[in-house]
Amino acid sequence: MTAAARLEQSELELDQELVRREFPDSDCTYLNTGSCGRKPTSVLTAIDEGWQKLNINPTYATFLDAEPMLTARTALAKLLGVAPQQLILTQNSTQGLQLIMHSLLLEAGDELVTTNTEHGSVTSIARHLGETRGVVTKRADADPKLGSEALCAGILNLVTTKTKLIVVSQISSYTGWRADLHHLEHEAKKLGVPVLIDGAHSMGQLAGPEIIGTSSLWVGSGHKWLGGPNGTGVSYVAPEMVPLLKPVSVGDHYFDALEADPRDISRFESGGTADVVRWYGVIKACELQDIVGADKIRNKQLALAQYLREELERAYHPIFRLPSLAEARASEATALVACYWPAERVKVPDLREAIWSKFKIWIQPDFLNAKPGCGIRVACHYANTRDEVDRLLEALEEFIAP
Repeated sequence: MTAAARLEQSELELDQELVRREFPDSDCTYLNTGSCGRKPTSVLTAIDEGWQKLNINPTYATFLDAEPMLTARTALAKLLGVAPQQLILTQNSTQGLQLIMHSLLLEAGDELVTTNTEHGSVTSIARHLGETRGVVTKRADADPKLGSEALCAGILNLVTTKTKLIVVSQISSYTGWRADLHHLEHEAKKLGVPVLIDGAHSMGQLAGPEIIGTSSLWVGSGHKWLGGPNGTGVSYVAPEMVPLLKPVSVGDHYFDALEADPRDISRFESGGTADVVRWYGVIKACELQDIVGADKIRNKQLALAQYLREELERAYHPIFRLPSLAEARASEATALVACYWPAERVKVPDLREAIWSKFKIWIQPDFLNAKPGCGIRVACHYANTRDEVDRLLEALEEFIAP
């Protein structure tokens, strides 16, 4: 079956009327869900109604009404296939990374092992730990073309008796690679080294037990593929890891929660007056995943990404960050397509800026490139259409030399 035929089939599986109602047409062709997703209509409505409800009695709604956060936690737990009491509601993956990496209280001489393609958040936190605590960071080469086995071996080869934490992406923000991390987690557990999974791109691309699985530490974002409001994320902490976390900042309810139940990790959320309304949006975003169907969403997103990749290869011959499906496991493919061209083939300094200025198509540059403007990263969300991808392909003709 051709990529175009597979895409057509995946679109027939979706309730197109529902998708168009939730994601109406706009003046912008938006192909960057990997940074921040468009919000479904039902999510926007839930947020608006939440603010109206809060405004009746702001004090009660903000400080005493546990329903929105409790329901959001339950909805996220169902989506992730874990127990609600093991989740910490956060603002995003970055906050989750900050919370866990700092709360392990790493000391001078302790080692943190990660890779050379992690998100800038990981890089910055690791540097901060080095400058403030003397933590040593080691980085393994994460080359998708070498495969998951090489990645896991490279990380494990850097582990010593001083290693206290491994941090690695479930789906790479820069390459779109979904490496198989099962072997890494299994071997690291035998060595007594916790693995923190950065799952910023997982909710809305993956579903159920395959997201967290046997992981002991995991962080995710709600504002990307899930379609939740900005400022929403979630972190998972396995029961055996809870005693190891010693937060460097606490809110006014921290000790009350700790004394009431040491296993209750919601105490890590204590942080003063918060925006509780956003969680109404997360509840609706999780519901929409169920209504549309996780398998249908995945099929559409992967089919659209494969169609884009094949058309890019046929027309423009870029250098892809990921190997082709013929060269790699199908399980390692995602809805992100990242590629670049030699500078001499790109007619403008910045492809994203040029494409946006002339065609109102928004994509992401290739941030692994020494010249990010010579590449693109495209996020293929299930609400995106073949017509939108074709629009991008046509726009590239103006800026890429043969």
